[in-house]
Amino acid sequence: TRPRGVLAVAAPGSEQFAADWNRLVRCAAAETTHDLCSVGATSFPIVNALGELDDPNVEDLTVDDRVLTEAKASGLTAVTVTIGYTWGDEDPYEHTVRGLDVWDEILAAHPDHLLQVPRADDIMQAHTDASA
Repeated sequence: TRPRGVLAVAAPGSEQFAADWNRLVRCAAAETTHDLCSVGATSFPIVNALGELDDPNVEDLTVDDRVLTEAKASGLTAVTVTIGYTWGDEDPYEHTVRGLDVWDEILAAHPDHLLQVPRADDIMQAHTDASA
């Protein structure tokens, strides 16, 4: 299967969206490992659009086996990562280039789990492949 990694939005109001959403809410509330709560249980990809894939219990940016396992278990298909200068005293260009280098290294270190996707179709394909 392809790497899992973004929260895409299905058409709100559709019956399938409502069924998938209700299933996700039930799974989250029950903290269960039931088949209905497994990766690929929804018809739409799950995309974290808040710009983070990291271990919150570690001070520095950490994308390790725990982070990847938990992301996959959650059903996550993709994550948008904010890279670059947003504030502070650092040189914006240097900070941005350093952030790009860091994420290039993370992607290279986890090719079986992470994939840089240049197109939305790649997100859909990753979701389809992971659901198979």
